[in-house]
Amino acid sequence: MNIVDDILKYGSTEQVPVPAKVDDDIKSKLSACKFDLSRRPKSVEFLLSAVVEGVEYGVGARGMLGVVSGVAKSRKTTFLSAVVASALADKDVVNMRLRPGGKVVFFDTEQPDYFFYHTQRRAHQLAGLITNVDWYGAFALRDFDPMARVKAIEAVLQQEAPTCAIIDGVLDLVYDMNDLREAQAIAQMLMRWTKEFDCLIMIVLHRNEGLSGRSKMAGHLGSVITRKADFEIMLDRNEQTGYTQVKHRPSRVRRFPTFQFTQNSQGFPVLDSSETIDVTPIEQVP
Repeated sequence: MNIVDDILKYGSTEQVPVPAKVDDDIKSKLSACKFDLSRRPKSVEFLLSAVVEGVEYGVGARGMLGVVSGVAKSRKTTFLSAVVASALADKDVVNMRLRPGGKVVFFDTEQPDYFFYHTQRRAHQLAGLITNVDWYGAFALRDFDPMARVKAIEAVLQQEAPTCAIIDGVLDLVYDMNDLREAQAIAQMLMRWTKEFDCLIMIVLHRNEGLSGRSKMAGHLGSVITRKADFEIMLDRNEQTGYTQVKHRPSRVRRFPTFQFTQNSQGFPVLDSSETIDVTPIEQVP
């Protein structure tokens, strides 16, 4: 089973008759996307940036598709919780800064409720929050099947109109990550969402361990989406030092220097393992 037909509606464009109204639609779309020197696009305003050694590097903006990748247990979810915390706190967290200027939505497709709750609570604690905020919403989609997840995410994008959406992880939006047509359909859908909803979409992709310590994207899905993405942030955990390296892969924007972070004894993401975070445990707040 795959979801290509549900997304593309037809298995092959060669099998689909093209009525006149479709031709008109295509002509209209071509006219709208044709280059016009007098029609300037709006300036890029970065929502996501990295602040390394006092220099800020723009990474992601509305209308862009970004990838956070890494092998299992490389702290991909922890990294994203830091990005969310930076938005909630309006400050840098482990060198990352998200200034959404609107709503942010987070979709977790993997974690059971207990771990989902504690991941989200950690982000709120990092931001010093003890209550929900109305412009941030997180959804646990572990119990949904792939097509239901796709429909649920699109429904939230339509209803909430966020400036930033995070999907952890995108492999759970397909039935077969090695189905090339299914991978291409999902990649196209993600790109359509960035434009249709004018938002920055960040997704998590898994890498598989390779020879000589090198990793590669998991399945056709990972390869296809990475080629389409506007930026990729790759995480690589060093088991000896306990630190995770954050590397900005070649992208459409200026790359930030590689840096590293870890988790302290409290479980919070920090740049130095000796750093502690002063937080009020949520369960102790009256």
